[in-house]
Amino acid sequence: MTRVTELTPLHKRLQFGPMAATLPERIALARLNQLDYACFLEIILSDEINRRADRRMELRVRNAGFEEI
Repeated sequence: MTRVTELTPLHKRLQFGPMAATLPERIALARLNQLDYACFLEIILSDEINRRADRRMELRVRNAGFEEI
């Protein structure tokens, strides 16, 4: 079992499910750039914050009935 797979129940509990899709890529990036744990955590949490903000905006636009351009 990989470390990412072991984290899946934690993702679900924290409602970070979509983060799991990008986690292997982010881990590889962190290793390549030799990022420390704090930088890695900042990156994945920023990704999640941006994903949630994008999702909220999509819902607002859809609920407002705006047409897509």
